Amino acid sequence: MSVKSRPFNFAAGPAALPLEVIEQVSKDVLDFRGQGISLLEQGHRTPVFSEIRDELKSSLKELLALDDEHEIVCLQGGARQQFAMTLLNFCHGGLTPAYINTGHWGYRASVEADLGGYNPEIYWSDRENGYRKIPSKPVEISKKHAFVHVTGNETIHGIQIPEDPSQIVKTDNHIIMDTSSDLLSRPLPCKKYGMIYACAQKNLGVVGNTVVIIHRDLLKNSREDLPPVFAYKNLVKLDSIYNTAPVLPIYVSLLMCRWIKKEFGTLEAVAKFNQQKADMLYELLDKYPDFYTDHCEVNARSTMNVILKFKKPELQDKFIKQAAQKGFINVKGHRELGGIRISNYNAVTLEAVQSLKEFMEAFVTSTS
Repeated sequence: MSVKSRPFNFAAGPAALPLEVIEQVSKDVLDFRGQGISLLEQGHRTPVFSEIRDELKSSLKELLALDDEHEIVCLQGGARQQFAMTLLNFCHGGLTPAYINTGHWGYRASVEADLGGYNPEIYWSDRENGYRKIPSKPVEISKKHAFVHVTGNETIHGIQIPEDPSQIVKTDNHIIMDTSSDLLSRPLPCKKYGMIYACAQKNLGVVGNTVVIIHRDLLKNSREDLPPVFAYKNLVKLDSIYNTAPVLPIYVSLLMCRWIKKEFGTLEAVAKFNQQKADMLYELLDKYPDFYTDHCEVNARSTMNVILKFKKPELQDKFIKQAAQKGFINVKGHRELGGIRISNYNAVTLEAVQSLKEFMEAFVTSTS
């Protein structure tokens, strides 16, 4: 398989993967490390899996500069399951959760709390405005809460918050962040978060693995009387193998970490690369404000998901069709918002974004 034979994939998730990772997985699915059996047949209680899990944990610690106070577990169930597990583990003794909702997924997390009877308090939301901005100054949060939940990057609305949570919230509570779509796309001051979690199908691999990074200070606050499968303390204690671990997705996450270290070295370099690609697209939107409409305010722009619409909505279907003909796939926006969504994850190449930008500029000319 060659890069040139593949379309440019701008899917929001499951997202584009590096070709070399796909090729390595293809080999390992047939015969893993010369053992004569497939990666799909590897047991989760074998030394082979222990090596995979341990290397993934050490790679995440290296890339994110984590200290020994952070625990890492790999779970199933995706980010939605974490919406519920954070509530189950930490909202006890009269403590309630607090939310800063900058988009659809933050909102869905708070809805989970409402449905469960946890009396969530939403301190800030831009829902009535269609999720177009982030707080202009840190939102003060009462001390009465179990945690404050924020979303690092909103894939549907193209909203991203700063790496440092003190720019968004002023609080003495633990901050929990959903980093599903931007973990490993930029450095994070992890010491300032009680917990971060991410489903893997963006920058960290494929569907089936969810990484949870939790500080021991927050872990101490978790309930003791939960069913073991939902208890963070138990899952940390048993090192991700309380139940059958998703071996293949965890292995792909390891390959993605190896690729990042080989290709970029550091998350600072990854962030610079992603910003360069995003700037290309936002510069185009700013150049043609009478043709393309940027969804969000400039200071809230995501490097991961560029969301746009057309001044003439009837052009959308034509754009999607012509883009596909040129090899640009999965650019249609989410059903919640519509429009066009160009996802710019780590594996999306500079060539892909440059080529798309040229197509978008030509589209302006050809339809004006």
